[in-house]
Amino acid sequence: MAPKEEPAAKKAKVEEEPKKEEEPKFQEPDAPADTRGAVKSNITFDVADTTLNVVPTVGGKVLASITDGGMAYLLAGARANTAQKAGRYMFEAKIIQNTDISYGQNKLSRMGVRIGFSTSAASLVLNEDANSFYFDSEGAFQAGKKTKNFKGGRFNKDQVVAVVLNLDSKSPNANTVALYRDGVSCGEAQKLPEEFHGKALFPHISYRNATVHVNFGAALKELPFKCRTLQSAAAADVEVSASKPPKDGKYEVAVPVAFPDEGGFDWLDGFLEKNPSFVELSDRKIVEWAKASGFHQGKGGKDNWNSNDKPAANFGVKELDDMSVRRVISAVAPVVPRNYLIMEVKSNLVAAERKETLKKFNYPCYKKVARVIMGEPTTEFKATVHTKLLKEKQRKADNAWNAKKAEAARKKAQAKQQKEAAKRKKDVEKKRKALAEEKKKEEEAKKAAEEKKEGDEEKKEEEKKADDPVSEDEKEEPEEPEMGDSPAVELTDEEKSVNFVPNRVHDLTRTVMTATFATFSTPDKEEGFDEVKYEWDKADKAKQYLEKWILGKKLTTRIENIKPGEEFTAKAAEWATLSKKWQDALKAFKAAGKTPVKKVEDGEDIDIFSVEDVCDVGDGVPLFDNFGFEDFELLKLRFELSALVISFKKDCNDADRIGIPMEHLNFYYSKYFHKSLSHKQYGVATDKDMIALIKDTVSTKDSLLLGQHEDLDDLTVFIKLTEEHRRERQRRIDAGDETARLKITPASVAAKPEGGKSGDKSKGDGKGKDYGKDFSKGKWDKGKDKGKDKGWGKGKW
Repeated sequence: MAPKEEPAAKKAKVEEEPKKEEEPKFQEPDAPADTRGAVKSNITFDVADTTLNVVPTVGGKVLASITDGGMAYLLAGARANTAQKAGRYMFEAKIIQNTDISYGQNKLSRMGVRIGFSTSAASLVLNEDANSFYFDSEGAFQAGKKTKNFKGGRFNKDQVVAVVLNLDSKSPNANTVALYRDGVSCGEAQKLPEEFHGKALFPHISYRNATVHVNFGAALKELPFKCRTLQSAAAADVEVSASKPPKDGKYEVAVPVAFPDEGGFDWLDGFLEKNPSFVELSDRKIVEWAKASGFHQGKGGKDNWNSNDKPAANFGVKELDDMSVRRVISAVAPVVPRNYLIMEVKSNLVAAERKETLKKFNYPCYKKVARVIMGEPTTEFKATVHTKLLKEKQRKADNAWNAKKAEAARKKAQAKQQKEAAKRKKDVEKKRKALAEEKKKEEEAKKAAEEKKEGDEEKKEEEKKADDPVSEDEKEEPEEPEMGDSPAVELTDEEKSVNFVPNRVHDLTRTVMTATFATFSTPDKEEGFDEVKYEWDKADKAKQYLEKWILGKKLTTRIENIKPGEEFTAKAAEWATLSKKWQDALKAFKAAGKTPVKKVEDGEDIDIFSVEDVCDVGDGVPLFDNFGFEDFELLKLRFELSALVISFKKDCNDADRIGIPMEHLNFYYSKYFHKSLSHKQYGVATDKDMIALIKDTVSTKDSLLLGQHEDLDDLTVFIKLTEEHRRERQRRIDAGDETARLKITPASVAAKPEGGKSGDKSKGDGKGKDYGKDFSKGKWDKGKDKGKDKGWGKGKW
């Protein structure tokens, strides 16, 4: 046995092995002499290519930022006016001031700088889209939204960083970008994704809570090789896109006037795509800006508290969540001349608020234009909508197809596993039987040998063994073909008739919509506009469309803040007094137990509507002497719904609102009577069936509850109508018509109504309070007993 090799011997053996030579790393060569003409224009940052919180100084060489009102949390962004499209050049940046001392508690408010390049289509904030690549001061490199750790790439205040972009097709390092700190390489050059190859790339910087000096001229720090700066680049290698002032010297302030949920934001996106010089001023843009700055939204509240017009921030930072940034932008934007598009859905539809918006831009450099987006969309817009609908439909179809495909594959694999398991089980059983058969034959042979007395010859017997036939379950079944790609879908005729992409979140909350839609109007020059442009329907048609739209909304939208007027309150009190008087009169009549001098059986000798005193139609007999429990319930319902419709029309003070939408009946009922209304209390299946019981008082038309009376001057009319209905019902029952019999019982009325449920599933006053819980037992004002309700809601009269 050979002795073990000593560690020293091992080391010697390793040293004897030849070392592999490392390939030499690429060394950037010095820039060769270039006799081509250099770029003549000054490379700087045009105002149009900076975010609204950028404050350029020293001729645009030093970039500071606004920090008031939450701006300290938002990244500032600036894109240079000259792009590199060939060659190898560099530019530098130096953080000369850190301004984050007031915001150090939040890590996203600390100083941060991103330096790199972007295309002309990129957002002004680096990282908001995939059209840029950059190094950041925290030591990362990002290209096309993909981030990687860049070791040694951190940089801080007073350090000069240089970004070298190599687009020289002849260089081994072509299509790369490298970072240098104080003249020393921070690491290997990073390869650019293919989507950036061949494109003009603009120097771009984003920063927060810092003042940055950006240098395109003579180098502040020399690199290990000679590299020309972008300001000294050959004119043929760059592309200058200096912003030009408008032809007439005026920038446009565009105010889109669009219906909620009717394509306003889709039109806006299309407009901005065609007109990239416009800056959108809106709350949604502020939220997008915060996201691009690294903030993440928490869970929002109910959809009723959120909208496209005023999206909830929920970033957990007070200055961002309370939209203080909006105030700062409102003050800054007018003094920074550029093209603006102000997207405020509700405000842009209200004349008074449009005027206030225009006052902020009351400068000679602005041309104020209203762009009305109403009516029938253009063919181009419809095509865009249908493309989105088809894409979404295809996505859903693909998901369903892939799920089906995965399920089929799962079942196939399961069947295969089951078949293999069955085969293994059968093979084991077959082997067991073979061993048993072999053992049996051995025992028989041994027994035969023992029984054989003469061993002259041994009889040999040949056994022909036929091949076992293949059982049905062992036959190979042909495999089902794999499912291919999802089939292409098409839009149906119904889908093609859709003009607007349905949104999960509405443009306006229900509260804002109901409170303001009646004031919506089309704009005119008298408000301060220099021009009113109609993008879809022309002026007359747009105005008609608006009027029709508002009328439709009035007939379907409920008034959240409606309050019962004084007249209703007075009539409700009068009704309570009368109802008690009638109860007392009926009790007194029944308690007397006397027979009238003149028998008034069903009042056949009396004209109901000529009766002056319903408590005494003759000989002290009340008109309602034959009333049963159900009659009193219908009497109460008659007054309540009639009073509701009459008071609603007066309290909303709107001639267009001629009735109450049936889907909001319970909402308004709870507003006026502080309790819930349920058709089940009256033994019927629907609200319409309930209304049919008192069709002499109220009725429905076009889904509206309409009243049969103009006023409530004579409240005795309701008891007369109830008596007339009782007689007619009794005649039908006497004739054998059992369908006329009412199903109202004390138990059904006493049962608690369904917490304000109605067509719109509202509860109580629509604010989350269930008046059905608080007032079904005669309790008013959140359970406090005021007036004791005279037994209403308990089925007692």
